[in-house]
Amino acid sequence: MRVIWKWSLAQYWSHEMPRGAQIIKVAMQMGAPTIWAIVDPNADRELRNFFVVGTGLELPAPGGTLLTKDYYVGTVFDESYVWHIFEMPR
Repeated sequence: MRVIWKWSLAQYWSHEMPRGAQIIKVAMQMGAPTIWAIVDPNADRELRNFFVVGTGLELPAPGGTLLTKDYYVGTVFDESYVWHIFEMPR
């Protein structure tokens, strides 16, 4: 069985997600960046870490890893702000 679950990035940037979760959407919901993914709810959990970079800001290099499109999850629009969501390298 596969279902769609969501995680808010309002308070926590790290989430336990079912292993193999496939992110299908990021958008603002109730004032917070939110991630939706197709998951197997019976799969083992793994910790996945995300962060946000605003347009025009320097891209961080977590753990010395240069960010590329491979780590990009999506972009959300928050009134006059534009936030780009990346997943930290595992």
